[in-house]
This record gives sequence, C-alpha cells and structure tokens, in this order.
Amino acid sequence: AAARSTQEDLQEELGHQSLLCEQLQQETRRGQAAEAALRSELAQEAERSREVQAQTTQELEQRLALAEGQARQEADAAEAQRLRCEQPLGDCRPNSGCGAHSSRGSLQEADAAE
Repeated sequence: AAARSTQEDLQEELGHQSLLCEQLQQETRRGQAAEAALRSELAQEAERSREVQAQTTQELEQRLALAEGQARQEADAAEAQRLRCEQPLGDCRPNSGCGAHSSRGSLQEADAAE
C-alpha cells in the first residue's frame, strides 16, 4: 500500500510537472511572438527614419544648390556693376545702373541740352 501511495504521488507530481512544462512552453512562445513583433516594429521605424533622413538630405541639398546659384548670380551682378562703374566718366551710359556716375551723367546731359 505504501509503494502504491508513493507511485500515485509520483504520478501526480509528474502530471503537475508536465502541466508546468506546458505552461512554460506557452509563455516562451508568447514571449517569442512579442519579441518578433517588436523587432518588426523597430525595423519599420528604422526604415521610416532612413526615409525621412534621405528626404531631409535631398531638401537641404536642393536648398544649398539654390542658395549657391543665387550667390553666383549676385556675385556676377556685382562684378558687372563694378565693371560698369570703372568706365571713364564720359563713357558712362545713361540708365546703366551705376550710382556713382548717374548724377554726373545727368549733368552732362544738362550741359548738352544748353
């Protein structure tokens, strides 16, 4: 009777251990599924971040190219203005945009009108 009781106790303990093992396996599967979902979410977020970074870089490059183009145009215009203003006073063209010569040009025109 004692051996039978011990055997029943062992079978009951084995059943309990088997149930615990099954529960642990289920928790492990849930944990693995949650980990996979987090990894997927992180990968998607990293991809979105790369896309935003690429778009921002492209926009900045475009703005830089535009600013460089404007700076070149302004430098070219300033150089053209400088060249116009280096002309001898008698050669200053009316409406040339040369502020240094405009009043002198007006005086020459006034003298010619007299």
